[in-house]
Amino acid sequence: MTKKKLALKVICAAIAFVLIFFIFFILNSFVGNPISSTIAKNKIEAYVSENYDISDLELGKTWYNFKDGKYQIRIKSKTSKHTDFYIAYGRHEIYDSYLSGEVGCYLTDIIRKEYSYEGVDFIFHFGRFEKSMIKQKIHIPIDLNNIPVEVNLNINAYSDNPSKEESKKLMIEAYRIMKKNNISIANYSVSLRKPNMTDEDFKHTDEWSLSGIPASEIAKW
Repeated sequence: MTKKKLALKVICAAIAFVLIFFIFFILNSFVGNPISSTIAKNKIEAYVSENYDISDLELGKTWYNFKDGKYQIRIKSKTSKHTDFYIAYGRHEIYDSYLSGEVGCYLTDIIRKEYSYEGVDFIFHFGRFEKSMIKQKIHIPIDLNNIPVEVNLNINAYSDNPSKEESKKLMIEAYRIMKKNNISIANYSVSLRKPNMTDEDFKHTDEWSLSGIPASEIAKW
């Protein structure tokens, strides 16, 4: 074999290797890969088994969400059509949409029914979904008076004349509603801004907001 033919074969092999690697990279970006999928499946199933009462749950197939780079499994209830959520795994962390999604909606409905201020958004933040944070197995439907992870509430509101005092009023009312309904919120935050204020303006004039105030402190106001 001449040196020219040998060099040509080496070049062709290198091009083929690059093409195969490129195709694998593209496929991995959109559909994931079998090894990562298996790892994610095992992690999610272990998480569900450890933290949920699974007698009423059905776990679907593992699929890859290329938008956020996570593997997900759809979870359904055998008896309730309203229980339909996802648990995902990515970057070595579990993401549980039942607590952050469905339970957050339940809590929002409760506070919105009694809250006297209009044009207010409520965002509930749940503690990290690690085994050490789960106090007991989660039963579906969940007991809202005994949520097994820490819950924090952020209130987003607008006012023509924002002030710290108004932020405190917004926070106090939310605290009283949650306490009345026997729902434990660890910390409250209020983000108060003027109407039509841009995010950039808000960054420089955020003197009216209150952040991370413990419920125990609000109880003294």
